[in-house]
Amino acid sequence: MEICNIKDVKESVVLTLGSFDGIHKGHIKLIEELKQSAKLLQCKSAVMTFRPHPREVVNPDFQIKYLTVWSEKVDLLKKLDIDYLIVEKFDKQMMNTEPKFYFENHVLKNLNVKRIVTGFNHHFGSNRSGGKELLVQLGDKYNFDVVSVDPFIIDNKTVSSTLIRDSVSKWDGLAKDYLGRYYFIDGVVEHGKKRGRGLGFPTINLSFENEKKLRPSSGVYLTVVRFDQSSYFGLTNIGFKPTFNEKGETVETHILNFSRECYDEKVRIFFIEKIRDEKKFDNPEKLKEQLITDRENCIKIIESLDLENFDII
Repeated sequence: MEICNIKDVKESVVLTLGSFDGIHKGHIKLIEELKQSAKLLQCKSAVMTFRPHPREVVNPDFQIKYLTVWSEKVDLLKKLDIDYLIVEKFDKQMMNTEPKFYFENHVLKNLNVKRIVTGFNHHFGSNRSGGKELLVQLGDKYNFDVVSVDPFIIDNKTVSSTLIRDSVSKWDGLAKDYLGRYYFIDGVVEHGKKRGRGLGFPTINLSFENEKKLRPSSGVYLTVVRFDQSSYFGLTNIGFKPTFNEKGETVETHILNFSRECYDEKVRIFFIEKIRDEKKFDNPEKLKEQLITDRENCIKIIESLDLENFDII
């Protein structure tokens, strides 16, 4: 996959456009159609996305939480084996551009489009006034066709980034079904206060590329920690450390059967199953007792997994 500017693409393309936050099953269905169309029409597959997320510009007061920050989105799209990722800067000028003008004078002026693959509810341009009907009109004029992909439905629910944000934020256990993978967070290991080490549960503490990354609800989780091309099971706590009356949410992980130090390493944490909600304990010894129980519960879950076929992504 080549990450590029719209003016860099010289070959004919099948194109899709969108924010693609999460790269969920609905997105994957659309991108598979994109690749099949490109193969059929003997041209390249191109995904056009926007940075920053349009909602940050349209409504800067809205506290958006990303399912995938930029580096994670790029990583997931690479795995889908598309030819081009075209990155468009989204600003107020683009926000206020009429969709017909934007497509005729920017997209079609720079790209030789043979087909556009669009989601069932995709809209674009000022006030989101452009949609499939406009694209079909432009296709008739500029000699490309439009394919609309039906939504991906699970249990009578349309899979969408909004649905998944709700699932992750309250952690109902359904996010994996919607994403087609375990939800993950990327971070860099930083120095903490080493309280876990004093309790016999040393942890890695994470700092984040983007604080707008959505985190699961507070609590303790069985996780898989991946770094340095290796994977380890872990016990991850998300929360505010109420036992120690600390301020600010933290993400810290006790990696099972692991003793290395890994400060400044980039790690990816996959959330497998929630063990319990966050709880305030009377003293550190009570917390330690609970952590022993948490670790035992994690081990029971791990023993129940089909590890030969266990794939975290």
